[in-house]
Amino acid sequence: ANRVSAPAVTIQLPAGIYTLTRSVTGLDDEFNGDLDFAPPAVGSPLITLQGAGATTTIIDANQIDRVLEVFPRRSAVINAVTIRNGVPLTNRGGGIAVQSTGNLEINDSVVSDNSAGPGIGGGAWINGTLKIRRSEVRANSANIGGGIAVASGGNVQIAQSSIRTNNAESIGGGMDILGSMIFAQSSLVDNTAEYGGGANVSGSIGRFVVIN
Repeated sequence: ANRVSAPAVTIQLPAGIYTLTRSVTGLDDEFNGDLDFAPPAVGSPLITLQGAGATTTIIDANQIDRVLEVFPRRSAVINAVTIRNGVPLTNRGGGIAVQSTGNLEINDSVVSDNSAGPGIGGGAWINGTLKIRRSEVRANSANIGGGIAVASGGNVQIAQSSIRTNNAESIGGGMDILGSMIFAQSSLVDNTAEYGGGANVSGSIGRFVVIN
């Protein structure tokens, strides 16, 4: 799918538990460790990962690496999938990492039980753009940003979703935001941290808008 130069490509992922088994023995590329959504040599088409439902279509990183990394210039959509048990080698983004200028949209999905260890962004680390709709980010952990961490310049929109039971050892149990976030018709519940249990917003670019 990374090599398709058409405007869009869809990966149909039937119900099942897909466990990652290729540990990183050399380069952390698309052949080892986490799943990589990388841009093709020409253009920047859209990849859609279409599951059969978050309760039945599960990608389990088996704690060998994070689950998914979205590269710069790549646009991706994940529908109806659970992403779990990611532990990154770089300590950024336990479940998902979105690199600068990368774009990811998550719908009707679950990001759970991922850890960035002593790093940042247990559920997701965002240095690009992330949209989450009708989804859950739960039971993730990190030193900073247990659920979601937004790097300076990152942009996140969350709607009709739940950020709950995430933990950070130091800052931002549910979220740590240095970029900007719109949080609409959603809940932020039972997240814990030494400082900023629900959400920590800081830095000159940090902006957190809560609607309904």
